[in-house]
Amino acid sequence: MEKERQSIGETLKQLRQARRLTQKMLAADICAQSVISRAENNEELPNVMVLHQICERLNITIDQLMLSQPKNESQMGLRFQGIYRYFVQRDYERVSLLLEEPELLETLYLETDLQLYYYYLGSCEFFVEKNHVTALQSLRKGLSYTYNQDKQFVSTIEVQMLSCIGYVLKESGQREKALVELKKSYDFAEKLPYERKIFELAKVYYHYGEFLFEEKDYKEASIVVARGLSFVQQFCSYYYLAELTDLKGKILQRLGKKEMALPFFSLAKNMETLDLVKSLDSLDFENE
Repeated sequence: MEKERQSIGETLKQLRQARRLTQKMLAADICAQSVISRAENNEELPNVMVLHQICERLNITIDQLMLSQPKNESQMGLRFQGIYRYFVQRDYERVSLLLEEPELLETLYLETDLQLYYYYLGSCEFFVEKNHVTALQSLRKGLSYTYNQDKQFVSTIEVQMLSCIGYVLKESGQREKALVELKKSYDFAEKLPYERKIFELAKVYYHYGEFLFEEKDYKEASIVVARGLSFVQQFCSYYYLAELTDLKGKILQRLGKKEMALPFFSLAKNMETLDLVKSLDSLDFENE
């Protein structure tokens, strides 16, 4: 017996939630929030131009929205959630093992899922296998699924991938090309509306700030790192906080402000000794 197909509105809602977007975030600069609400409740379908922009923000095509199977989308979301957790912990060896799961690649059909796969794969190829060439190939392949120069809306994943490409280029000695990608990713991160930003973008500030530091552009590096620290503070996040704090200390030291640098070095060292993930997992948030 053929399963009943889920409505477009229900599919839209699941795709939005899978990408951790509120209705307000999805509607920003495109349409009123009420348009998203009516669409998800199957009350009214947006016009083609608005629907195209909504799908672009979700990194899917209109055809994919119409044909998407939400159950499969939900199952794939759960599989990527497990990979994502180890990825943000930077446990790339564990991520690499999960990516080797039999037939994983064959089950991916949405461009955003393929993009995530190659984003994770490229990162593992760089950090685990130490292979710059294959890492760049995978990262660029993943980016190519959704990104182009004329794209109106750039996703947070695309911004992160541009930054990672820049970082790998820098580490492989291609500094001129690295600067282009790192500066581009930083500019995109700065232009994103606050409601669309996520804590993982902290790495964008660190990658670009570190590059500028290595180029001895301490003044610009100081600005980028300060923006990064402010960004992390806004999200109450520890992601790349130790690295940004240590880099701030190094910049101050190179500027001859050794006394001002010491607290930053001390704080960074203390943060590096903490196993924050395990500490948080052991806490009971339900009881006082």
